Amino acid sequence: EVDSNEFHAYCISLANEIDAAVGNNVVVPNVQELAIFLNRVCVCQRRANNQTKAVIMMLMISVKSACELGWFPQRETQELLAF
Repeated sequence: EVDSNEFHAYCISLANEIDAAVGNNVVVPNVQELAIFLNRVCVCQRRANNQTKAVIMMLMISVKSACELGWFPQRETQELLAF
Protein backbone atom coordinates (compact mmCIF):
# COMPACT_ATOMS: atom_id res chain seq x y z
CA GLU A 1 0.00 0.00 0.00
CA VAL A 2 1.26 3.47 -0.91
CA ASP A 3 1.35 6.23 1.68
CA SER A 4 -1.26 8.87 0.81
CA ASN A 5 1.22 11.74 1.17
CA GLU A 6 3.60 9.99 -1.21
CA PHE A 7 0.75 9.38 -3.66
CA HIS A 8 -0.35 13.03 -3.43
CA ALA A 9 3.21 14.23 -4.08
CA TYR A 10 3.52 11.88 -7.07
CA CYS A 11 0.22 13.10 -8.57
CA ILE A 12 1.19 16.74 -8.11
CA SER A 13 4.61 16.12 -9.66
CA LEU A 14 3.04 14.25 -12.57
CA ALA A 15 0.53 17.07 -13.13
CA ASN A 16 3.40 19.58 -13.19
CA GLU A 17 5.32 17.46 -15.71
CA ILE A 18 2.25 17.14 -17.93
CA ASP A 19 1.61 20.90 -17.74
CA ALA A 20 5.24 21.65 -18.63
CA ALA A 21 5.15 19.25 -21.57
CA VAL A 22 1.84 20.67 -22.80
CA GLY A 23 3.22 24.19 -22.46
CA ASN A 24 6.27 23.23 -24.52
CA ASN A 25 4.18 21.30 -27.07
CA VAL A 26 6.01 18.07 -26.23
CA VAL A 27 4.45 14.64 -25.70
CA VAL A 28 5.89 12.80 -22.71
CA PRO A 29 7.48 9.40 -23.35
CA ASN A 30 5.57 6.26 -22.36
CA VAL A 31 2.12 7.72 -23.03
CA GLN A 32 0.58 4.23 -23.08
CA GLU A 33 1.91 3.49 -19.58
CA LEU A 34 0.64 6.87 -18.42
CA ALA A 35 -2.84 6.06 -19.74
CA ILE A 36 -2.86 2.74 -17.87
CA PHE A 37 -1.77 4.47 -14.65
CA LEU A 38 -4.42 7.17 -15.04
CA ASN A 39 -7.16 4.59 -15.57
CA ARG A 40 -6.08 2.85 -12.36
CA VAL A 41 -6.13 6.17 -10.53
CA CYS A 42 -9.67 6.79 -11.77
CA VAL A 43 -10.78 3.41 -10.42
CA CYS A 44 -9.07 3.98 -7.06
CA GLN A 45 -10.60 7.44 -6.78
CA ARG A 46 -13.95 5.88 -5.93
CA ARG A 47 -12.54 4.64 -2.60
CA ALA A 48 -10.41 7.71 -1.85
CA ASN A 49 -10.87 10.31 0.85
CA ASN A 50 -11.74 13.90 -0.06
CA GLN A 51 -8.14 15.13 0.02
CA THR A 52 -7.01 12.38 -2.34
CA LYS A 53 -9.98 13.03 -4.63
CA ALA A 54 -8.97 16.71 -4.82
CA VAL A 55 -5.39 15.79 -5.77
CA ILE A 56 -6.65 13.35 -8.42
CA MET A 57 -8.95 16.01 -9.88
CA MET A 58 -6.03 18.44 -10.08
CA LEU A 59 -4.07 15.78 -11.98
CA MET A 60 -7.01 15.15 -14.29
CA ILE A 61 -7.21 18.85 -15.20
CA SER A 62 -3.67 18.53 -16.56
CA VAL A 63 -4.58 15.26 -18.26
CA LYS A 64 -7.52 16.97 -19.97
CA SER A 65 -5.12 19.41 -21.63
CA ALA A 66 -2.99 16.51 -22.82
CA CYS A 67 -6.09 14.75 -24.18
CA GLU A 68 -7.09 17.87 -26.10
CA LEU A 69 -3.66 17.85 -27.76
CA GLY A 70 -4.04 14.25 -28.90
CA TRP A 71 -1.57 12.53 -26.59
CA PHE A 72 -3.71 9.43 -26.21
CA PRO A 73 -5.58 7.21 -28.67
CA GLN A 74 -9.24 8.11 -29.09
CA ARG A 75 -10.58 5.34 -26.82
CA GLU A 76 -8.28 6.29 -23.91
CA THR A 77 -9.03 9.97 -24.47
CA GLN A 78 -12.76 9.32 -24.23
CA GLU A 79 -12.32 7.26 -21.05
CA LEU A 80 -10.12 9.88 -19.40
CA LEU A 81 -12.37 12.78 -20.36
CA ALA A 82 -15.42 10.89 -19.09
CA PHE A 83 -13.81 10.71 -15.68
